[in-house]
Amino acid sequence: MGIIFKLTLRYLKRNKKRTRATILGIACTMIILTTISLFANTLMGMIRESIREDQGSWHLIFHGLDQDQYESLKENKKLCNVSETECEECEPDAGLCVAAEMKNVSWRMFARTQKIGKKIGMEQLPEEEWRRLPYRETGKYNITYHIELLEYYGLNDETSMSVGGIINVIVTMVMLMGCVLIYNAYSISTFEKLRYLGTLGSIGASKFQRISVVYWEGILEGLVGIPIGIGVGILLTNGIVKWLENIFMYEQPLVVELTFGRIITFVFWGFLMIFLACLFPAWKAVHTSSMELITQTYEVDTKMRTRTNLLKKRKLFGTVGMLAFKNMWVRRKSYIANSVLLILTFCVILDGMAVMRGINKEYYPVDDREREELDLWTELYTMDDDKIMEFYEKVAALPEVTSISLERNMSISDMLLEPGEIQDDLQKVPFEVSEETGFWWYDEPSQLKSFQDMKSGNWIEGIHLRTVIVG
Repeated sequence: MGIIFKLTLRYLKRNKKRTRATILGIACTMIILTTISLFANTLMGMIRESIREDQGSWHLIFHGLDQDQYESLKENKKLCNVSETECEECEPDAGLCVAAEMKNVSWRMFARTQKIGKKIGMEQLPEEEWRRLPYRETGKYNITYHIELLEYYGLNDETSMSVGGIINVIVTMVMLMGCVLIYNAYSISTFEKLRYLGTLGSIGASKFQRISVVYWEGILEGLVGIPIGIGVGILLTNGIVKWLENIFMYEQPLVVELTFGRIITFVFWGFLMIFLACLFPAWKAVHTSSMELITQTYEVDTKMRTRTNLLKKRKLFGTVGMLAFKNMWVRRKSYIANSVLLILTFCVILDGMAVMRGINKEYYPVDDREREELDLWTELYTMDDDKIMEFYEKVAALPEVTSISLERNMSISDMLLEPGEIQDDLQKVPFEVSEETGFWWYDEPSQLKSFQDMKSGNWIEGIHLRTVIVG
């Protein structure tokens, strides 16, 4: 194996241009894979945090527990943040409702939590009340799962695929397209080394040694290309996240979640892609006879010769265009893989921008009229025209006010109705006339300048100032 390694290393040094091109292809694939994975994980973390603030951070709730079962849950090593909670679904005397979080959220959590319920002695539900849980699990115990939060961990519901599941599918597609891209480079390398591989077979090299020639090349180039791709992908993801954070002025700082285990996962993905890309070239190197490898018999099929006939006159593309078309046709798999990779990357980034805009509540009707940075909306509760004009002139005279408008409106809810004065046709309308007196204003009547009792029949007079930020 030492001789094979030295021969492979010498071959890589001799063909520096092709080696650099292969390393560049591996690095570009890892950049796209790392960027999509980290960026999507950051967005899902942001959405998870938003759900936690609105609905709580619990993953599941155990219903109908006694005090001993509650203490057993606290001591369970698979759970954390175990605490009592209020539950509207259960009656007050039905027992304790305990919320908890899983330390390791995975698709096995549904089966594990059912086992935890059995272990602590929960009462099993009647068979007709058993529920169908995701991943073909059966809910035999009264346990509620926070599905809306768990789907952003990549767990799928029984009826649909979650957002995290879609991200996993996209990452898998990126890996497959990366295999096609890297395969193109290694297939060219194997074709160039056919005579070399045939010579090794003729002097008694085993199949494993000939396979090692291909895979040693992939390992050596992966040791250089994978770290470069991961490093550039991390920097690119940080740049994209900071750029989006500045554009959308997101309130909370976004942090790219990066752990040592995730880096190891990226390295594993990289070498897995190289292994799959080298699989067919290695198979070709073993199953082709030594004589065929030495002679390098390779014929271009008739269809290809017809497509690239340079002697035929072509008005549209010409000779240069046909040469470009020939190169694209020969390497069509690589071009298709590159196109799909770019499309998937842009789709994930655009989806992330849409998510950030949605969380910032930017998808609302926009008024295109020009407005001042600060609007003051003043309400004057009176029917006295002199008081209205006096107040209007005082506000207009303020030096800070650039423009002012006066509106007069009436709300039906403010009309004073007497039971004996309602028309006969309105008597059929199901409403009641309140007998209560007074004035209700967000429990702060002190905001009113002055007011009178509603029994007097007079309009309530007062001034209230509201500040509206529109800029």
